[in-house]
Amino acid sequence: MTLADRVDAAKLYLPPAARVTGITRIQQLGLEMGPVEPVHFVIDSDLHLSTPGIVLHRTASMPPSDDDGVTPAAAFIAYGTQARLIDLVAVGDWLLHRSFMTEEELLDLLQAQPWRDGAHEVRKILSMLRPRSRSIPESKLRLLLEAAGIVGLEVNAPRRRLDGRLVEIDLLATSCGMAIEYDGAHHQKDRGQYLTDIDRYAAFRAMKLPYSQVTKESMRVPRAMVLNVYDDLVSVGYQGPRPEFGRAWRALFRSVRRPRAGQDAPRARTRVGHRAPRPGPGRSAPITTGTQVSQRPRSRP
Repeated sequence: MTLADRVDAAKLYLPPAARVTGITRIQQLGLEMGPVEPVHFVIDSDLHLSTPGIVLHRTASMPPSDDDGVTPAAAFIAYGTQARLIDLVAVGDWLLHRSFMTEEELLDLLQAQPWRDGAHEVRKILSMLRPRSRSIPESKLRLLLEAAGIVGLEVNAPRRRLDGRLVEIDLLATSCGMAIEYDGAHHQKDRGQYLTDIDRYAAFRAMKLPYSQVTKESMRVPRAMVLNVYDDLVSVGYQGPRPEFGRAWRALFRSVRRPRAGQDAPRARTRVGHRAPRPGPGRSAPITTGTQVSQRPRSRP
C-alpha cells in the first residue's frame, strides 16, 4: 500500500475537516524519509477516534491549510514534536531548497502562532537551517561534521572551473580549500550521474582542488566517517580542533522536544483514542592539490 493509498483510506474514516499534517504531509511533497505509517492528521475539535495506522492531532485552531493538507511550513512545525534534531534540520533544509516553504513564511507563522505544538522546537533550530543544501544526506553530512567540531564549512560553494563554467561544491572547508563531496547510491546506479561525476572530479583535479568523498556506506558509521574526513582535512593544512563526540554530537540523535522544568513527559502527540488535557491560558492543546584524498577504512566505530 502506497502513502497515497493510506492517506485516502484515512480520509474515508475521518471527518472532512481533518487535514494531513506533520511528516505525512511532507512525504506527500516527495520526501523519501521516515515511516509512512501511521499517517498524521489534525482537526480543530475534541473528536476522539481510534483506528490503527492513524494519528489524529487535535488543536484549538487549525493551522494554515488547503484541500491537500496543512501548508508545508505548518507541517514542518508539527514535525518538530516528533523528530530527532538531525532529521528536523535536514527536512527543513529540504523544504527550503525546493521552495515548498520560505524562511519568511516560517518565521511569520512562528511569530503569529508561538503557542502551536512544535513551534518551540522549530525556533531552536532556525539558525541551523541551510536552504542551499540540496539533499537530506548532504544536510546530515554537514550536521555530523559540525557537531563534531569541524569548522568553516560552506554549503554548495560556487567555484569557477578552468573552462569558465561554475561548479557547486557540496561542502567546502574554507580554511584549507578542500571539497567534501557526498556520493549516494544514485551516483553509482545512474549512468548519467556517473559520467557527470567523472567530469566533476576531473575538473577538481584540474583546479588543484583536493577533495574527500563520503559515500552512503561510510555515513552508516558516522564517527568513523568524521574521523576520516578530519584526517583528509589535516593532510591539506586544516588546523581546526580534533573531532569530539560530546553533547552536541549526542543531541543530533535525540528528539528536539525535551521536557521542560516542572513538566512530565513531553506532549509530542496524542494518538487517536487517547484523551488529551485541556489547554491552559496561552497554550494550544497537544491534542494533538588535484588528487583525491580518499576515504580510508578504519577500525574505529
